[in-house]
Amino acid sequence: MPLSPGLRKMHYFVGFAHPIVCILIGSTLLLALPFSGQADDLETIAVLGALGLFFLGYGGFTLRRQLQQDPTRPVATIDDLPPADFARQTRTAMSIIAGCTILLSAFAAYELAQLEFGFTHTATVWGPVALIYELFGFWPAVLFIPVAGSLVLMVLARRLRSVKETQTGRI
Repeated sequence: MPLSPGLRKMHYFVGFAHPIVCILIGSTLLLALPFSGQADDLETIAVLGALGLFFLGYGGFTLRRQLQQDPTRPVATIDDLPPADFARQTRTAMSIIAGCTILLSAFAAYELAQLEFGFTHTATVWGPVALIYELFGFWPAVLFIPVAGSLVLMVLARRLRSVKETQTGRI
């Protein structure tokens, strides 16, 4: 289903946020060069200068591309794809989400196990996982990411099934 004219216009103007943030980051990095505490270190100056120029160039390029776009042109969404392409994109998204869920679960379990067994005093985990760990303990925090990933996969599987039902006319 195509977007309404109001949503298309909003989509156009929201597209300016990314280039403007990149330009601000690049400008900040370049302006920070004279005020860097390690102004004698040539490597620090080179890295900050290169990053600043990269962000400025990328931001300018994307801003130019955004300005050239027509705000009234239709915006394609994944729902506008033919059923076969929609199914392929959904399966790809499901594979990526499953892989990320496994990796994030393993990382959170490792970090929380290190904290639980006293090998470290700090752990780097996602904010909701840390809150669940503080409120409910180790196992609910460790199982939060796999449960959340499974719920997202179930929603995507339901969408994939609905496409298959509409395409074949049966379950």
